[in-house]
Amino acid sequence: MADILGKNLAKSQASPIKKIAPGEHNSRIKCVFEEFKGLTAELAPGDKLLGPNIPEGALVVDAKIHITESLGAGGIIDVGHEGGFENDEDAATEDKNVAIAADPNAFVNQADGGGQKVLKSADIDTVSTLGVKAGKGGLQMSGTCTEASTNLVAGGAIIKMYVYYTLES
Repeated sequence: MADILGKNLAKSQASPIKKIAPGEHNSRIKCVFEEFKGLTAELAPGDKLLGPNIPEGALVVDAKIHITESLGAGGIIDVGHEGGFENDEDAATEDKNVAIAADPNAFVNQADGGGQKVLKSADIDTVSTLGVKAGKGGLQMSGTCTEASTNLVAGGAIIKMYVYYTLES
């Protein structure tokens, strides 16, 4: 039977010991949060709900969206990020920053508020970018409507987006 070391354990057992990246060992979970309430128009496909930046160096570990009331017959929202830079320790660039395109469903895919309240977390089957490390300038959190809402205004729904990350040891 073989013991297979993860990259951080291998670093800690190397000679000389290699530094484990901040946020990847004994880290606290932090959160970027945004809330949208009192919206005065229905959402249409392609509409974006923009939130704050995920800080530079943050390692994204989870995400959620909470839609507090039905958005009507439709109302699907994804949670992702706008374009920016990813910090990749294997990158050939000196500063280890690699440009990445906007990814509207990077963290939560298809939170369907059509006819019901929703609390949806990152789905491992549809989300491939958990574990992204925000590069220079951070990454702006965004929600993208992929199916129009019909009851957002009248129903008084509140949309809350959360992106959880580690940043320091």
